[in-house]
Amino acid sequence: MSDDGKLVIEWARPLLEAADTFASSVRSLRNTADICLAASQSISEQLLPGWMDALRRAPDAPTVRLISGSSADVIKRVRGHVATLGFIETPEVPDDLASQRIRNDPLAIVVSPDHPWADQDRLVSPAELARTPLICDDKASGRCTLELALQSAGVDDDLAPPAAIMTGTGAIAGAAASGIAPAVVSRSLVRPHLDSGALAEVHIEGIRLYRPFTMVWTGQPAPTSAAHQFISIITNAS
Repeated sequence: MSDDGKLVIEWARPLLEAADTFASSVRSLRNTADICLAASQSISEQLLPGWMDALRRAPDAPTVRLISGSSADVIKRVRGHVATLGFIETPEVPDDLASQRIRNDPLAIVVSPDHPWADQDRLVSPAELARTPLICDDKASGRCTLELALQSAGVDDDLAPPAAIMTGTGAIAGAAASGIAPAVVSRSLVRPHLDSGALAEVHIEGIRLYRPFTMVWTGQPAPTSAAHQFISIITNAS
């Protein structure tokens, strides 16, 4: 290489180093501004549309990437630092994660209109409910919530095996409406079916069913400023 070539390389070295520094800084800003969220299926259905609308209207809102799955998947992704924040629907929250309850989601036992339990004057006992096979979601959060509620009501027997395990509120509601079996499902998600008379809600003696919606995150590293901004936006939107 000629002396002139060597001189050009020496002149270029500070510029290349500055370019690397600039690119790293831009990547750092991008990583700080963007948030990866992991949310359970029910939370994705119920809350995320409102959150996304609030984010759209907020000035300088962070860019959000969403991963939807079971609560177990959400917990795994938060622990692995794949997701900054996680939103789960299971009654039990891992001790190794920081958490904050954001809402209680009322559950309902629903049946077809011609089912004996559809009689609005009838109270179904917790024991009868426990021994009746139910349609449950494949994430099992509704069944787990029901099991804990029945235990609190003094029912020591195990729940009957599920009549069916299905994915998605529409499939569960359709199966219950067709008379396959009673179903345990989020009341808000089947509200249109209840209002139209396609489903009837069962009155259970002495218990109230709800599952907590909980936000989880790791203690280290601390949530970014963008994460705090997202939390503030969704808190005001709720």
